[in-house]
Amino acid sequence: MKLAKTLLVVVPLVVAFIYMSSNDSNYTGLMTLCLLIFSLFFAFVMKKVLPSVLLMMISLHWFQMDGMAITLNFIPVAVVLFLLYMLDQRENRLDAPILAASAVILGHMGFVLLARPFSIEYIFFYINSICFLFFLACSMIKWDSKKVQTILNAHLAFMIIWGFIERIVRGDVRIEGPALSSTNYAVMLVVAWTIWLINGYLVQKYKNVTLIVGSLLVLITILLSGTRMGLLGMGLCGVLLIVSKLFLQYEKQVVKFLVYFVVSSLAFCCLAYVVWQLLPNDLFLKQGLSTLISGKLDMSSLGRLGAWATALDIIRTDPVWGVGPGNFLYRNKLLLDTYSMIPLVEITPRLGHAHNVFLLVLSEQGFVGFAVLGSFFLYGIYFLLRYIKRTKSGFGLALLSGAVVTLFLGMFDVFPLFPSSLAWGSWYMAILYSMRNTEEVGK
Repeated sequence: MKLAKTLLVVVPLVVAFIYMSSNDSNYTGLMTLCLLIFSLFFAFVMKKVLPSVLLMMISLHWFQMDGMAITLNFIPVAVVLFLLYMLDQRENRLDAPILAASAVILGHMGFVLLARPFSIEYIFFYINSICFLFFLACSMIKWDSKKVQTILNAHLAFMIIWGFIERIVRGDVRIEGPALSSTNYAVMLVVAWTIWLINGYLVQKYKNVTLIVGSLLVLITILLSGTRMGLLGMGLCGVLLIVSKLFLQYEKQVVKFLVYFVVSSLAFCCLAYVVWQLLPNDLFLKQGLSTLISGKLDMSSLGRLGAWATALDIIRTDPVWGVGPGNFLYRNKLLLDTYSMIPLVEITPRLGHAHNVFLLVLSEQGFVGFAVLGSFFLYGIYFLLRYIKRTKSGFGLALLSGAVVTLFLGMFDVFPLFPSSLAWGSWYMAILYSMRNTEEVGK
């Protein structure tokens, strides 16, 4: 064990020296490489899977950041090694559902690469392949309420701390966190917080002060991100928390359920209104949301409308295969430039994706890709609903609430299909698929 601890300190130092000697600007690549090494160290040497999953998931946030250098070549090596380790542990077996998911996802990717129905941007296939391998590795773990909460505790702390440091050091009006996008950062934060809050309250029985402090930190971070959808997601989470609590208490008492739901929802709305009034009027997020409520369009809203129009145009012209990942920006510019003589269109931002997770898949992958990803997602939801029906567990309701918030906010953003959040989405889907063989998971 002493040797293991020594290696944990020495190896990153040696790697840092070699890495930075070639280019002193590769800080991102160095940090990611060290995280991957730590991840494998925890798995193979310390035999601790959860820290390994956490560090690998964090390292996979940064595919597209500058300064990755040779780390991009090491990422697939690390993920494959972790997958082999988990297969050897045999917590969950490599059974029919996993093999079917692998055949559908990898088969679709392979066919597209061979048939080339659109211009191929290989970086997206690289990212998607790695994240799917990460999903396979994580699906071999028997996830329960405590394990999921442990990951969420650490990951939420990481994202919140990153956000505060970013605001202090850089002083940006909108922080982006490790997600390279303020919107994606806030949505990932609120979905993770939704599962954390409901699971922590219903199952882990966290103290109220812990839940309140954690929620306030998330609220402050979302305000700093300037993302209006973050507040909408937190509001939806509050409603889902009420529904989940009442469902467990009054599942077969419909009248009581409805009465308590209405009363609790009204109380929550009053609380939300008080919080809104207490926010400073010059806050970027409050100004943006006030503009939207007043019926006016800001640059963000204009950009989304232009992106949605582009996606619908692509679905019309390329319904089967779409235009392919990475090719949306060209079509967005082409469409909007056609009507650039209109002043409102001329100032509309040109965007690189559809800003709607459903339109994103349909425009980039076509109806074939939508069917593939949709079946993969629905199969996982099937395992989750079966688990909830069997156990009546707050853990299952927390995961389902996370899916509801994701789908709702997915109408305005592309989480979790944005490259920096894809690993988080892979981990979430792995939790759902891990329920396929369990009778009593995380009650």
